[in-house]
Amino acid sequence: MNLLDVILILIVLAFVYKGAQQGIAYMLGQAVGIIVGVLIASRIFDDLAHLIKPLFLGNYAIAAIFSFVLIFEIINELLGLILSALNVFGFLRNLPIFSTLDKWLGALLGLFVGNLILGVILFFLLRTPTNTSLDELLGTSSLTPLFINFAAWFIALFPNDFKMLPTVIEKEL
Repeated sequence: MNLLDVILILIVLAFVYKGAQQGIAYMLGQAVGIIVGVLIASRIFDDLAHLIKPLFLGNYAIAAIFSFVLIFEIINELLGLILSALNVFGFLRNLPIFSTLDKWLGALLGLFVGNLILGVILFFLLRTPTNTSLDELLGTSSLTPLFINFAAWFIALFPNDFKMLPTVIEKEL
């Protein structure tokens, strides 16, 4: 277990905590946001990466990582907030048993969302070598393969160009 593994565990715990605090409606929005966010980000990150590449001293890999994560997070959070604002299950929070159930289901969905987000981000990071210590941490992490395997069903929905990213990056550099 390396430093990255500890960070990954803390991130998952943060998602579980956030799910328990926000409840099932918000986390359901997060789950929908992941699906929509990844599908959109995986199709348009390249355009943004080329646009902001000069900000990263011409390093396309870093610009691509930043672009994907930025687009993904914006869409993910917006959809989460929209569903939370609709507050579909809000009236249930006033009932004692349902309040507890809302928190537990939110925590469970937070666990799912956290694992899925990390799986997608780690998959993307492995596809965009940065020639930094991050690459070494990813290579020696014992949890990275578990997160990616968890998200494999979802990663299968990505466009083929996205899954073939190392080839695309090698041509760009």
